[in-house]
Amino acid sequence: MELNYQQPIGDNFGIALNYTYATGNANNGQDLQGTSKNTANASAFFENDKFNARVSYTYRSSYFAGPDRGGFFYMQGAGYLSASFGYSINDWMSVSLDGLNLNSPKLRYYVKGDGYGIQPRSTYINGRQYYLNLQVLSDIA
Repeated sequence: MELNYQQPIGDNFGIALNYTYATGNANNGQDLQGTSKNTANASAFFENDKFNARVSYTYRSSYFAGPDRGGFFYMQGAGYLSASFGYSINDWMSVSLDGLNLNSPKLRYYVKGDGYGIQPRSTYINGRQYYLNLQVLSDIA
């Protein structure tokens, strides 16, 4: 099931919201690999002819990542904050700055196994990522 809502606010502002609920099992009863039951996104944005900006938060609940040494490997739910800012220099050139994982989330993995319950497996902090982009359009005939 997916619910989606987008609403302009005034001339240049707006919000976008999305929620997805998914459930299912493989024929053997195992969770489907990579499927979170709950996923949600919330974004606020601004756009005009020259400038655009967006701030987004995404949450994904825990999911089955695959088999692991006699158990089953899962990733704990996590949320991610990102932002994007862009500027149109002229009709054929624009620049943007994108920031991902701005909240520097901890990614925690655990193993579920018969006879030993839930055991921590690993924790990663991938850090923040920034991208500066220059887009130049050309008219190739």
